Amino acid sequence: MTSPTASSFVYVTIIRTTPAQLWSALTSPQFTTQYWFGMHCETDWTAGSSWRLVFPDGRVADTGEVVEIDPPKRLVLKWRNEFRPELKSEGYSRCTIELEPMGGAVKLTITHAMDRTESKFIEAVSGGWPRILSNLKSLLETGANCPENAVSRRICAPAARLGRVRLDGVTQATGTAVFRCKSALRATSAAARTPPPAP
Repeated sequence: MTSPTASSFVYVTIIRTTPAQLWSALTSPQFTTQYWFGMHCETDWTAGSSWRLVFPDGRVADTGEVVEIDPPKRLVLKWRNEFRPELKSEGYSRCTIELEPMGGAVKLTITHAMDRTESKFIEAVSGGWPRILSNLKSLLETGANCPENAVSRRICAPAARLGRVRLDGVTQATGTAVFRCKSALRATSAAARTPPPAP
């Protein structure tokens, strides 16, 4: 049960892939860079080992520790932001990643929590996770990710906000935001390819 003094973000999505493929996508630096906007994780993926998320230019974005790991089912990370002082000052959060087979697909649940009310860090990740997981889902299912350009920023971010609700410091989301984002992008792309009507 979530503490009444905690902030928490939960995101659930269904991806047409296998647990092994999704686990590899989540833990392989070569794969991570393809959907996490060029960023990658550095760790040896053993319990107790250090973990960090690194920008394409080598700057460290986040650091922490591998708390639990049970491939390809569950991963728990101790997680702290390093590049925004107001977020770093909040200390460590806990990110739990769970994979559950569902026929020919996998249910992926991300729970990012911090024992602090109205956490600015949890508010920040509640905007980032939907974009990252939208890319991951698209990449695994189609081989292409949600384009990071002016169109995606204009459409994906508002769609992600529509998918969130806040109740007593708990933020929850579902894959609905992802589907709205992708549908809107397809419609926009189709419209851009359609020539104007003849006079």
